[in-house]
Amino acid sequence: MTKEQYQQWAMAVVMQVEASKEESEAFAKMVDQHDKGAAAMLRKLNKQAEELSTHLQKSLDKGEG
Repeated sequence: MTKEQYQQWAMAVVMQVEASKEESEAFAKMVDQHDKGAAAMLRKLNKQAEELSTHLQKSLDKGEG
């Protein structure tokens, strides 16, 4: 993977996570009605995606990759 490919991937991840935050939480609320355990795992997964996005954004801001 080239530096440019990495940066493109990182930007795509950041954009996707940011664009889907509200939708992801709304979906977790719907799942919660049927399976609280699954909803909790989904929220954990969403939190990890947000942490990845934050990490990648910092990397992009520093010009790393």
